[in-house]
Amino acid sequence: MPAPPFLSPVADVARVASAAVVANSRITLADPIRAFLTAREGSGIPASTLRKHKKFAKQIRALVNSRGYVMLNQVTAPDIDTFYA
Repeated sequence: MPAPPFLSPVADVARVASAAVVANSRITLADPIRAFLTAREGSGIPASTLRKHKKFAKQIRALVNSRGYVMLNQVTAPDIDTFYA
């Protein structure tokens, strides 16, 4: 089965997280980040791109950890704006 289309790291994490919401309304931040990286690792992307995705995941983790967030529903649109600023 081919990898799903790639939009952007944030859109891809959101897609994975949205699918997980069906199964469980309380999702830790670690789960969609892990799912995102696993999906990217298995997609056959170049090693340099995978490194960028891992760096992105590390930066997201740093932001949410600095704010004390554990659950996905704690992240707000202004948090994402801060991340991209």
